[in-house]
Amino acid sequence: MGKTHERLAEVHRRRREFGPARSQAQAAIELNRSLFGEGRILAESLMLLATIETEAGQSQQALDLWRQAKEMLLNDRATLAQLRPEDFDGYLTLLFALADSADTTQRNALLDEAFIVSQLGQRPAAGSAVTQMAARLAEKDPAVRDAVRQLQDTLKARQDAQYALGLEQSKPFQERSSAQEEVLKTQLRTASEQYQQQEERLLAQFPRYGRLVTPTPLNAAAVAKLLRRHEALLRILPGNDASWVFLVKADGSLQAITATLSAQQLTAQVERLRIGVDGRSGQLPDFDLTLAHQLYQQLLGPLDPALSDIKHLIVVPAGALLSLPPALLVRQPPPAPHDYQAAAWLIRDMALSLLPSVVALEQFRQLAGASQARQSFIGFGDPSFSIAHDAPTDEESTATGQACRITTADISRLAPLPETANELRSLAKTLGATSSRVVLGRQATVSSVEASSLAHYRIVAFATHALLAGELDCLSEPALALTPQTGAKTGDNGLLSASAIAELKLDAEWVLLSACNTAGAGNSLGGEGLSGLATAFFYAGSRALLASHWSVVSKPTVFLTTHTFEAFRKTPANGRAEALRQAQLALIEQPNWAHPIFWAAFTLIGESSPSP
Repeated sequence: MGKTHERLAEVHRRRREFGPARSQAQAAIELNRSLFGEGRILAESLMLLATIETEAGQSQQALDLWRQAKEMLLNDRATLAQLRPEDFDGYLTLLFALADSADTTQRNALLDEAFIVSQLGQRPAAGSAVTQMAARLAEKDPAVRDAVRQLQDTLKARQDAQYALGLEQSKPFQERSSAQEEVLKTQLRTASEQYQQQEERLLAQFPRYGRLVTPTPLNAAAVAKLLRRHEALLRILPGNDASWVFLVKADGSLQAITATLSAQQLTAQVERLRIGVDGRSGQLPDFDLTLAHQLYQQLLGPLDPALSDIKHLIVVPAGALLSLPPALLVRQPPPAPHDYQAAAWLIRDMALSLLPSVVALEQFRQLAGASQARQSFIGFGDPSFSIAHDAPTDEESTATGQACRITTADISRLAPLPETANELRSLAKTLGATSSRVVLGRQATVSSVEASSLAHYRIVAFATHALLAGELDCLSEPALALTPQTGAKTGDNGLLSASAIAELKLDAEWVLLSACNTAGAGNSLGGEGLSGLATAFFYAGSRALLASHWSVVSKPTVFLTTHTFEAFRKTPANGRAEALRQAQLALIEQPNWAHPIFWAAFTLIGESSPSP
C-alpha cells in the first residue's frame, strides 16, 4: 500500500497537482512508519514529500523533511549504504538555493550541511566492493562474524516486531487487541535497544571493521583541523542536472559552487579527454588542451583565486572524474593546440592526491602510523595468462550447470604484459632490492602473494591488469590478474580480488599498480573499480597507492616511478604527492615525453604526507 500511495503521489507531482500529491505522500509516510518504523523505506517516503514541497514552493517544509530523512539514515547506516549519491540531488539543490539568499552565517551553515550531504550514499561498484570486503573479513574473524550475525539477527527481530505491530494497528478498531499491541511494542522497544547497544559494541570492539562499513561524514571544520598549511580538500560530486564542488582550506573556510555540468555531460567530456591518452592504436593521439581548460573552468574556475596559496590539493572525486587524473586539467588557455610543454597544467602549480572518501582523510591523519617495514621492495608481474590453456582444473571440467564462476579460460584471454618484467627489475635495482624480490611469470600467483610476508616491505608493486567489476562475466568486484594455477583443485583462477586484498597484512609506504586501465570494458569509465582496490589496500595496511589510469610504455613508467620513490626517500617531509609532482614535471620538460600520455597516467591515492 505504501508504494501505491507513492506512485499516486508521483503522478500528481508530475501534473503539478501538489495538494493531492502531498496527501498521497503523507499517507505513504504514515503507513510506512507504522509498518516498518524508521529506516530506508520511511526515509524514501519523506524524501518524496520533500521533493513535492520543494516544487510547490514550500522550501522550509522541504528542508525539514530532508533533514528528518538524513538523521534517520545516519542513525541506521546499514540503510544509508543502499542509497546512491544522486538520491540526494534534491537535497543539495535546495540547500544551494537557500544559501544564495541567506546571510553570511546562515549561508555558511547551509553549505556546510551540503558538504556533509555530498558524502552520503555510494555508487554501486564501490558499495559492492565494500560489502564483499566486509563479508569476507567477517567470515575470517570469528569474533567479528559472531558480532555481525548477532546484529543482523537483532535487526531482523526489530523489523519483524515493527511489521507485526503495524499490521495489528492497521486492523479495524473492533478487531484490534490492545494486549497484543502492548506485547509487540515491548518486543519492538527491546529489539531497538539491543540493536543500538550491539552496534555500538561492534564499532567499539572492531573499529577498523566499523570504519569500513559505517563511515561517518565529516563537516568542514573537522576536515580543516586535519589539513596542514597550504593544503586544501576538493570534493566534486556530479549530479543528474549539475555538479557540486566544495573547497575546504586549513583556515576553516568552505567555498562551494554549483557547476552547470551534469553527470552525463561530465562523462562525455572525460571520455573525450581520455581519447587523447589512448595509445592502443600505436600512434600518439592528439590531446585536447582546450577541452582540458574548459573543464577546469567549469569545475574550478570560480574557485581559482582560493587556490593561489595551495601547494597540495587533496581531491575526492566521484563518477567519471574517478577515471581522470586531475593533473590533466589546464588552468590557462593553451598558447597552441599541441604545445604540451607550454600548457598550464594544474600539476605545475600544486601537488595532487586523491582520496576515495572525505572520511578517509581522518583515517589516515589520525590513525596511520609510520611503517616499520625493513625491506625496500617486492614486486609481482608479467603473469602467465596463457598457462590457462594448459589444462582445465578438475573443478572447471565439472562446472557445467553450476553457479556463475570465472575460469582460467576467461583469464587466458587477457593480453600478456612481458614489458612489466623489465619494469619491476629496474625498480628493484634502483631501490636496492635483490632479484629474488621480483616474482614473475608462473610464480606470480595469488598463493605466492599471500605467502610473501608482505608486511616486511615498504613498497609492494603489482605490474598487471586491474580488472573492474563486470569486465569479465561473473566478476562482481575489482581484482588484480595473476597467474592461474591449473591441474589441481586449488580453486585459484588467478584473480586477487578486492576482498582478498583486504585480508593481506601490509605495512607499506606505497603500493604500486602499474598496468591499470580505468577506461574499463568497451571504453566505459571504470574509475570506481580503482577506488575499490584502493580501499582494500588501505584496509590491508598501505598508506598510499600509486596507480596508473592507462598503460604506458616501460621507459617513462620506470623513470616516473623510480624518481617518485627516490624523491620521497630523500625528502619525506615534502610528501608523496610532491615527489610524484617533481617526477611528472621532469617528464614534461623532456620534449619526447611532454605528451600527457607519458606523465599523467599515475595518480597518488591515499596519504601524501609522511606518517608522524
